[in-house]
Amino acid sequence: MGVDIAIIPNNRSCFSKYSIDFYKDNLSANGFIYDYWNNLNFETLSHRNQFYYSVGNIWR
Repeated sequence: MGVDIAIIPNNRSCFSKYSIDFYKDNLSANGFIYDYWNNLNFETLSHRNQFYYSVGNIWR
C-alpha cells in the first residue's frame, strides 16, 4: 500500500535528486505524481507515462 498522490510543490533541489522510481515505488496502484515545477522532466517520457503529471501536460 502506498500514497495516492505525491505532490512536488516547488523547485527545491532536494526533490530532483531522487529518480522517478523513488516516487513511483511509494505510490498505490492508482496513484500518481504531480510535479508543479517539472523537476523530473529529465526522465524519459516513456518512463513517466501514465502516472506522472506536471504543469504543461495535465491533459494526459
